[in-house]
Amino acid sequence: MEVKKQVIEVGNLKARIRELEAENDRLRAALKNDEEMYLAMRGRCARTEAALDKATGPVTDGVSLIAAERKRQIESEKWTAEHDDEHDAGQMVAAAVTYALEATYDGLAVKGTWFKKYWPWDDEWFKPKNPPQDLIRAGALIAAEIDRLQRLAARKEHGK
Repeated sequence: MEVKKQVIEVGNLKARIRELEAENDRLRAALKNDEEMYLAMRGRCARTEAALDKATGPVTDGVSLIAAERKRQIESEKWTAEHDDEHDAGQMVAAAVTYALEATYDGLAVKGTWFKKYWPWDDEWFKPKNPPQDLIRAGALIAAEIDRLQRLAARKEHGK
């Protein structure tokens, strides 16, 4: 009787393995399709940006660069309004200050861990590049904080 139970159990396990292999195949196919769609969309975005640059010239003024960075943060990093609304204790202002100071310190060769005094998030999220890019990031963070405060005021005004 024990052998019969084991044979049945082995049969059940083999059936479950076949089910899992079929599910794995379906997931791999879906992933491949998603990757292909991602690459196609990435190509479309690159072609669109190139066409826009060709038509209008690259973005070079500060306000446009900040707006482009904020757009990148929303679209690429998924730092949406809902995400920003979670940072209601001055974190975005502190991050902006940190990037603005980094832009200044870059020219003064002040390096190290000074940023930890102001940076509100884990160290790996602080990614300075160069003074102009750091100021663009600071501006985008300030814009995000302004938007957050405006949404908060609107909710208060409408009693939410």
